[in-house]
Amino acid sequence: MTRVYTPQQAFALLEEGKVDYFIYSAYAGRKMISEANLSDIEEAAIVSNQLFYMGISKKSPYAKHMGDINSSLEKLIVNQKILKS
Repeated sequence: MTRVYTPQQAFALLEEGKVDYFIYSAYAGRKMISEANLSDIEEAAIVSNQLFYMGISKKSPYAKHMGDINSSLEKLIVNQKILKS
């Protein structure tokens, strides 16, 4: 087992062949793989699913965007279900 302090360190260890895998956030990991063009790295499995809650005060200047926020979240949910199929 190896301790790292950043995801970049973990990805570097994978690239160097010093580790076989590590556990990291699915979406952030996919983004890092894409941005760094790490074509030799692939997602093996999702090991955990956690619920995420967002609260916005009715007094917030962002409250007017709730329709857009909810639509975006619904699209993410639908896309995730498609990816799992």
